[in-house]
Amino acid sequence: MKLEQLAELTNSTIEAGFPDIEITSVAGLSTAGHGEVTFLANPKYTPQITETKASAIFLKNDVEITRDDIVILRTADPKLAYTRAMRLLFPEPTLKPFIHSSAVIDPTASVESEVEIHANAVVGANCIIGFGVRLMPNVTIYDGVRIGSGTTIHSGVSVRENSEIGRNCIIHNNSTIGSDGFGYAKDEEKRWLKIPQTGRVVLEDDVEIGSNTSIDRASAGETRINRGAKIDNLVQIGHSCIVDEDALICSQTGLAGSSHIGKRVILTGQVGIAGHLKIGDDAIMTAKSATSHDVEPGKIMSGVPAFENRDWLRSTAAFRKLGEMAGRLRKLEKRVSEMTSNNMEREKSDAGYDITPLSAEAVRRLALDLNEEEYRILLNHGTEPAFCGTLLDNKLEGVYACRLCGLPLFDSKKKFNSGTGWPSFYAPFDKDHLTNIEDNTSGMRRIEIRCARCGGHQGHVFPDGPPPTGQRYCLNSASLEFFEDGEDISQKS
Repeated sequence: MKLEQLAELTNSTIEAGFPDIEITSVAGLSTAGHGEVTFLANPKYTPQITETKASAIFLKNDVEITRDDIVILRTADPKLAYTRAMRLLFPEPTLKPFIHSSAVIDPTASVESEVEIHANAVVGANCIIGFGVRLMPNVTIYDGVRIGSGTTIHSGVSVRENSEIGRNCIIHNNSTIGSDGFGYAKDEEKRWLKIPQTGRVVLEDDVEIGSNTSIDRASAGETRINRGAKIDNLVQIGHSCIVDEDALICSQTGLAGSSHIGKRVILTGQVGIAGHLKIGDDAIMTAKSATSHDVEPGKIMSGVPAFENRDWLRSTAAFRKLGEMAGRLRKLEKRVSEMTSNNMEREKSDAGYDITPLSAEAVRRLALDLNEEEYRILLNHGTEPAFCGTLLDNKLEGVYACRLCGLPLFDSKKKFNSGTGWPSFYAPFDKDHLTNIEDNTSGMRRIEIRCARCGGHQGHVFPDGPPPTGQRYCLNSASLEFFEDGEDISQKS
């Protein structure tokens, strides 16, 4: 395919190079060669641009490179453009209508003429098989099933009675749609009595199910997977569950009965959801987490039992140091006693906060509460990658304090979107809460900003901000801790 045509079909713009070169394939930065197109979406792979042998590369509009021997395709979303390029260069196989002689189709089934039914497939009574459906070898379709147009069902799949499969769905090998829900009642002799499973499973349009996944039908009513949901291999969906539109469920996840998974929810690998729970829209459950309570929309949850990811990261960092805690507490008690007895004079800011510099021992002690990334940035003067900070898009009202010692540094009312990829403010909470240090590293002159109390590295200040100060305080999210209005901002020492 000519590059000019590829650019048009992927909503990209050719910035430099020859539009008539031939693109034959796609590949990652490190493996791409002549005639192939690649992409850069994650900034940590930027160094690979200098060595890639690709003929063309999808780049965001704000990413600059120095090479002139590679064609640049500008796009708002390089990964999306790359995906579209893959779909163009490697299209799905064209339907080849036929019904294999060994296929068994009940006479009462309604089967469109333009279908592909392979060897040993079985279609039960009163089924409806739509236009363009592919049933690969050894697929079993039980009685009363409806399958929408354009759907592909791979080898070994069983679709149980009365299930409904929408249009353009994909079901991968050896999955079972509509198996009995796991329901039993104890009789008078405390033996398990099976509850009849009379419901069904509905997959709406554009759903994809991975290999060896089981979706149970309801005892009454239905289990429903809504439009566009994607479910990985080895997933268990219990009876009467609802998986809403565009949800993404990764491998080895289990949903107990009557769970409701909201729109665009992401359940990463080995997540467990207890029964009768609701996971709110856009929530994320990280790997190996489990919850026994509802999850609010937009939350990122981790751990068992799951709680907010930010708190979980701190907890796991502290857990590794539990053995040291008794000694640290004794030392802390001793220090508090000494400070009280000495009645030492403290330095206060205009905002009324203690800004007396902490001792090296106090800083070392507080640093034990940091995770590896926070330690690297606060104490080793590191910088987090652009557009990766957890507080970049935070819109809540409150105060941004030093992650190490808790001193308030910035107010949300003075935050603005600088477009640089880091949280930015035009003025500090109190000017005495920061110290400015000339920084001549990285081959440039900059002004580093540090917490006045603990000396923790926060970022840099630049003279290109908005009115009224004209300053842009550019911060690392890992250096900060956010407190919503009304929350107590504890001062650490």
